[in-house]
Amino acid sequence: MTYSSRCLDITSTLIDYIPATPGPFKKYDNPETIFYSQINIGFLNVFNNSRALVDSFLYASYASTDRRRSLFFSVSGAHRRFRGMYSANQTIFFSGIATDEMYLTRAECKARTGDKDGALSDLNTLLSKRWTAGLPLSAASAEEALAKVLIERRKELLFRGLRWIDVKRLNREGANLVLTRKVNGQAIELQPNANYYALPLPFDIITLTGMPQNPYP
Repeated sequence: MTYSSRCLDITSTLIDYIPATPGPFKKYDNPETIFYSQINIGFLNVFNNSRALVDSFLYASYASTDRRRSLFFSVSGAHRRFRGMYSANQTIFFSGIATDEMYLTRAECKARTGDKDGALSDLNTLLSKRWTAGLPLSAASAEEALAKVLIERRKELLFRGLRWIDVKRLNREGANLVLTRKVNGQAIELQPNANYYALPLPFDIITLTGMPQNPYP
């Protein structure tokens, strides 16, 4: 919580999505960007926008009053593609630090330490720039507030290289998030806490250090 607060001390500005038209995101002069970095995936076909389609259940979770529903996604047949990169480039994903993430991080920290009202304050501050109606959110407990923060974290921080880490850490707490992909008509599942979550270490590192390789299923 300390470091998310320090980031917000640098800037706490949020883009107001409510009056925005499609394409409001900028690489330069983006008021939410605290530190800019990017993932260039243009050469990786598996992550290309024509292949990396948005999960239909995730898209359906955005209410009609949530401006992210129209600003984050474009239509691709029966599916949706993500277009809300803060890089303003369809083949480059923003992976830096931005105020929206810091509000969500601080809200999560507050909820985990029992500060329900503080968590909701940060969450509602963010959503007031995203939703046209339905605020403020409320919760009967810090646990309920935490659940709402994590839902919005999933819906706000798409394609920033954060979800993999979130799934790993939340599954360690018993969230039981199962990743499923369909390949050639076959459903493939990655179970919580499976060894596949640990990527193999480079062979030169193994040779130089003598450290054991990550376990392989």
